[in-house]
Amino acid sequence: FGIIFLIFFFFGIFVSGGSRFIMAFVSCGVGRRFLGEDVMDGRCCSRRVGDSRGVVMMVKPHAKARAEKQATVERVRELLGKSSLVANVDLAGLKVSQVEKLKKSVPEDTTIMCVKNTLIRRAVDGDENWESMSKLATYSNLWFFMGEDVKGTVESFNAFLKEIKREATFKGGVMDGQTYDEAGVIAVSQLPTKQELYQKIAIAIKAVPAKVGVSIKAVPTKVARAISLATKNDEQTPEES
Repeated sequence: FGIIFLIFFFFGIFVSGGSRFIMAFVSCGVGRRFLGEDVMDGRCCSRRVGDSRGVVMMVKPHAKARAEKQATVERVRELLGKSSLVANVDLAGLKVSQVEKLKKSVPEDTTIMCVKNTLIRRAVDGDENWESMSKLATYSNLWFFMGEDVKGTVESFNAFLKEIKREATFKGGVMDGQTYDEAGVIAVSQLPTKQELYQKIAIAIKAVPAKVGVSIKAVPTKVARAISLATKNDEQTPEES
């Protein structure tokens, strides 16, 4: 049986050009027993799965990879819609445990992700607000999708660097279609948040009535002084005038 099998195998390769025969071979029961179950798990060229009708279909392993990449692109686009600033840092030298710790230390409205540069470019393609991120997509990156609390995110990152005793900086960032370098990202982080602006506006509005009240209260005093002065002038005699 073994000799007949080998003759059939090599004859099939010769006739079919090799690749088609091998795919058919690993898909059949004989190939399954001969090569092992792991071939059927997608480690060679394909995997057999049965649908609800009992029909055997061939599913290529890279189909799952394409779906995962598209899911990542959609996730990046979703985060961009919630971000006020996106910045990146060099991922080289950071351990997985350190990255996970950093993710937990930033504000709730900030998401940190490691995304392939090709997927970043695909996600921002055609988006005028974020398309310039493609210029920052070089080498390995850790991306910070920051919400409103940009200042808190930068402070958390600096505290993290101090804890692990490492010097690192933001490679750059993008906000409202504008690309910033490290200094620009730091400058943006110093701007007041919406909440801080609301508080300042509320304080200013609250102070206005008090100032108006003081001004109004001062008016009668000035009027009274003017009337008093006019009365004194009227009471003066012609000789005194």
